[in-house]
Amino acid sequence: MKLLKNLFAVFALLVPCAWCEITITSNRYNGIVIAISPEIPENETLIQCIKDTFTQASRTLYNATQQRTSFGDIEILVPRTWTSGTYEITTNRSYENSDIRLTKNAKFVKTVQYGGCGEPGKHTLLPYELFSSINFFCFPYTQQYHAKVIVHEFAHLRFGVFDEYDPENRFYLSTNGVPEATRCSTELGARLITIGPNGLHDNCVQNPRTALYESNCFATYRTNEQQSSSSLMFRPDLDFTETFCHNNASDPVNLHNTEAPNDQNRICNQKSVWEVIMTSRDFDSGQNQPNFDLDTVPNFRVVIPSTSRIVLVLDVSGSMSTNDRLTKMGQIVQSFIEDKVSSSAQVGIVQFGSVATVLSFLLSMNNQANKDSLVGVIPAFTSGSTAIGRGILSGIDVLENGGNSAAGGTIIVLTDGDENVSPYVADIHSTVTGKDVTLHAIFFAQATGNANLVNLTTSTGGSSYIGDDFNILSAFGAFDALARTEDGNLFDEVFEISSVSFTGTFHNDTVLMDSTIGNNTVFIFAWISGTTSPVIRIVDPSSCESVSTASSSGCSQPVDFQTGSTTTRALVTGIAKPGAWRYDITSSVADTFTILVSSRASDVDDPPYMVETSTGSVDITSLNPQAIYARVTKESQPVLGADVTAIIEIPASPARKFEKILLDNGAGADVKASDGVYSGFFTNFTNRGRYSLQVKVTNGNFTRVASDARSLAAKQTSRLAYFPGALPDGTVVALPVTDSTDVTEVANFTRIVTSPSFTYSGTVISLGSDSFPPNQITDLSATQLDVFDPNSGIVLSFTAPGDELDVGTASRYDIQYAFSPDTLDPSFGASSNLINSSLVPAPMAAGTLEVININIPIPSNDRGTFRIALGVRATDEAGKTGDISNQVVVTYFSRAVELIHPPTPSTEPPVTAIPENGGLNITIVVVASITSGAFVLAVVIAALVYLRSMKARRLPDERPAGKGYDNPDFHDRAHCAIPRPSVISTSRMSAYAEHIYDDVCVTDGRV
Repeated sequence: MKLLKNLFAVFALLVPCAWCEITITSNRYNGIVIAISPEIPENETLIQCIKDTFTQASRTLYNATQQRTSFGDIEILVPRTWTSGTYEITTNRSYENSDIRLTKNAKFVKTVQYGGCGEPGKHTLLPYELFSSINFFCFPYTQQYHAKVIVHEFAHLRFGVFDEYDPENRFYLSTNGVPEATRCSTELGARLITIGPNGLHDNCVQNPRTALYESNCFATYRTNEQQSSSSLMFRPDLDFTETFCHNNASDPVNLHNTEAPNDQNRICNQKSVWEVIMTSRDFDSGQNQPNFDLDTVPNFRVVIPSTSRIVLVLDVSGSMSTNDRLTKMGQIVQSFIEDKVSSSAQVGIVQFGSVATVLSFLLSMNNQANKDSLVGVIPAFTSGSTAIGRGILSGIDVLENGGNSAAGGTIIVLTDGDENVSPYVADIHSTVTGKDVTLHAIFFAQATGNANLVNLTTSTGGSSYIGDDFNILSAFGAFDALARTEDGNLFDEVFEISSVSFTGTFHNDTVLMDSTIGNNTVFIFAWISGTTSPVIRIVDPSSCESVSTASSSGCSQPVDFQTGSTTTRALVTGIAKPGAWRYDITSSVADTFTILVSSRASDVDDPPYMVETSTGSVDITSLNPQAIYARVTKESQPVLGADVTAIIEIPASPARKFEKILLDNGAGADVKASDGVYSGFFTNFTNRGRYSLQVKVTNGNFTRVASDARSLAAKQTSRLAYFPGALPDGTVVALPVTDSTDVTEVANFTRIVTSPSFTYSGTVISLGSDSFPPNQITDLSATQLDVFDPNSGIVLSFTAPGDELDVGTASRYDIQYAFSPDTLDPSFGASSNLINSSLVPAPMAAGTLEVININIPIPSNDRGTFRIALGVRATDEAGKTGDISNQVVVTYFSRAVELIHPPTPSTEPPVTAIPENGGLNITIVVVASITSGAFVLAVVIAALVYLRSMKARRLPDERPAGKGYDNPDFHDRAHCAIPRPSVISTSRMSAYAEHIYDDVCVTDGRV
C-alpha cells in the first residue's frame, strides 16, 4: 500500500494549508491572504510596496507557468493595532490561518512543508526586512528579484516542489567523471573560484579521495549570453532565471538535471519541477490551459480582523454531576477567563440543559471587574436534559446582541452527552453555517457520539477536543488551545510549561522557566473535595519561598495566592526569574489534584520558543496510522535536538495514556531532517472513539537553534549556499560572516501544546499486535565507495524502519537495482534485479543509521561509466512488506576516475587579498539577507564607481562556448543580484551595513 502517499494526501486536505482557501478560477489564484504580524508598525507605504511586489510576482508566475496562471484576488490582512488607515473589516481571516506571513520573527524566507512530493505547504514566512527599507527595496528595479523569490516560495506552497540546490552538496561527479556544480539546468554557464586564506583564485582542485572539488571551491553564474532560463527553484536571484526545469527533451537548455544531489530529486524521485506542477490538481487533465490574454494584475483588498468575540456554551444537564464534571468544568472555565483568554477579546456565557439561558452577554477581558463578573456566573448546578442545539442558537443571540452581526464570532461548546432535545444540531446546521461563525466542541468524557456536532465544527472551520473527566489535563489544554487569538501576537500567547495530575496527599515538582517567558506567570492548583484547602509552597530560583498560609514571604518576587473553594491561583509578581521553580502541595485529606503552570513572553528582543502541532487526519475510518507532527521554532528558525513526545489518550474509562517519541530525522513520517518538524506514527488503535493529543517539548542534551544560513543544522531552513562576493570596481573579496552565528545553544525550556482530537472508527487491534508493515524508507542515499576503484561497490545509507512502521526491528531488506531509472519495479516482481539476500545484512533497530556495501554486476554495454537506479524495501517477521524507498540513481565508474585538477601547490597570485580585519575596502557596502530557502538577494553598491571589463579566462574544465563553464567569449554585464541604482540615500544604505551575508556578484567577467 502507498501508505505515506495516502497519508500526505489526507493531511493536505485536513490541516490549514495552501489548498484550504486558495482556489484557481479562470487561470487566476484567488483567496490568497498576506498577513502582517502585530509587531510591525503601521505604514501605508508598506502596503503599496507589498502590492507592487506581488503585482510583479504575478507576472513572473504567469511567465514561469507558460501563460497558465497568475495571482487574482489577494487580501492583505493588517493587525488590529493599525488604526490610522481605512481598512475593511474581515470576519473570517486571521494571521494564523493566512497563506503568506510578513513578520519580524523570521530571519529567512521560508515555506513550511510537512508533506512529500506534490503535497502543498502550510504557509510562507517573509522577513519584514524584505520590505522594511521602503526607499530601497520597493524600487521597481529590486521588485523583479523579490518577485522571483515569491514565485519560488509559492511553488513550494502550492505545488509541493523542492529546492534544486544543496549547499552541503555543491558538486557531484557527472557521468563523464568531471565534477559538476549542483544546479538546474546543467546548461547554466558557471565559473569556478577558490576562496583561500590569501583571497580568491581560479584554481579549484579536486579532493584526492572523492574526486569532487574541495570545500573552498564555489561555482558562480554569469548573466549575459546564458541560453538557459531555469530554474526558479535553483537560483531565482539570478537575472536570467525565469522558468522551471522540465523533462521536455526538445528544449535541452532547460532540461531537468536528474543527477543533481538536491531535495527535488530525492523527494520527488528525479521528477522535474515542471512535471510535478503539471500533475497538480490545478493543471491535471488539461485544466487551465495557456491564456495569452490573461490579466495578471491582482485585485487587492486591505482588511483588518474584527474583535475576537467568544461565547462559551456550557452543558449543565444532569449527567454533568457525574464524577464532579460540573466542578471540574468550573475550574477550567475560570482558568480560561482569568489567565488564558486574550485581554483584547470579549467573552460571553450560555448554559444549557433542557433549555438554554444567557448568563452573560459579551464583556471585554481588558479589566478585572469584567473577569470577576464572568467568573461569578459560571454554572454551579446541574439539571435537565441536553439541548445542544438550543445552546448554540443562544450563543448566536449573544453575538448578535445590540444589533451586531454574528459573523466572525467564535462559539465553544462543552458537553458530556448526546443531545436529546430539539432543535437538534442537524436541524440548525445551515443556520449556523450561514452566520459565518466558527464553532469548536469540547467533549467532556464522551469518547463517541455527537457526530452532527462534529460535522458542524468541521463545516464552520472549527475543531473538536476530548477531555477525560478523571484526569482533566486534556480539557484544560483544550481551552488553552482555543484561547489563542490567532493574530500572531506572541506576547498575547499563553505558554503551558507544566501540567500534572495526581491522587494523594502530597506532591512536589520542579518547573523550568526559560528566559523568553516569565510574564503573567501563574500556578493553578485544583482539587475536588472543597472541604480543606491544601498548603502550597513555591520556591523561586534564588531559593526564596512563598507559602499559601503565610501573610507575606519577604521575597523580592513574592507570589500572590488566591484561594477559592476548590482552586488556588498563585500569581508571580513581575517577570518570573528564569531557572528552576520548585513547588510542593500538602493536603490533610487524600484528593485528586490538577496542577498547571503557564506564562507569557517577556522580552521583545528574545522571542519565545514556539510549538505548532498537526495530525495527518481528524477522522480515521480504516486501519491506517496517524501521522503526528510538531514544529519547534524560535524566531521561525528550527530548534534542533529537542526531546519531543506526543501524549495520546486512548478512549476508555478512565482514558489510557500512550507516549510516542517524535523525531526530526527525515525518516518514517518525517519528510526532511533538521527542519524543526518532529514526526512519528501512532498505531495503537485499541478502541474506537476520540483520541486526545498533547505534545510536550523539552530541550535535550544537544538542543540548539539553527540560526545561520551556512550551518549544517540550518540547511533545511535557509539552505543558503556560501557564495563569494565582489565589488563593482572589480576587486574580489569574501564578504565577512561571523562564524559564531552557526547555532545558538538553548537553555532549559518546556512547552506543552494540546492538539485537536482525532477519531478512529476502524478495526480495533490488540496492543502489541503486528498490524502494519515496516515504514517506507524515505532517506535512501547511495554513492560509489571509491571512484578510483571500480571494484569498490556502492554504499547505501538510510534510517532503519521498524517492524511496525517506525517501531521495532524489521526482518529483512530487499535491494533492487536497474540500469534504467524507469524500470525499477515497486512490487519487486520476479523480473526485478535483486541483490542476493545472503549478502544483505539483517536490519537493525528502527531509527538506526544503516550503512550497507553492495556490488552491482557491470552491464554488457559498459563504456566506463553507467547509471544505476536503486530502491530498498523492508519486510517484517509476519511477511508484511513496506513500500519501495525513494529512488536513488548512482553514477558508477567502472574505470578509475582521473583527476583533471589534482591538488598541487598554487603559484598563481591571488585575485585580491582579504583585509586582515575582515572588512571591505569600499566606501559603502549593502547586502540584505533575504533568503528563499537558500537564496540571498545581495546588493553591493558603490557610488560613482564605473565597472571595469575583464575578459573571462577559460578554465580547463569548461564546456563548449555558451553552454558550460567559462569560455573566452563570455562577457557579462554588471550583476550583483539586484541592479545598481543611480542614486540612493547614503544614510539609508548605511542602515544595512550590518546585514552582510555571503553572495556572488559578477561584474563584466569578474566574480
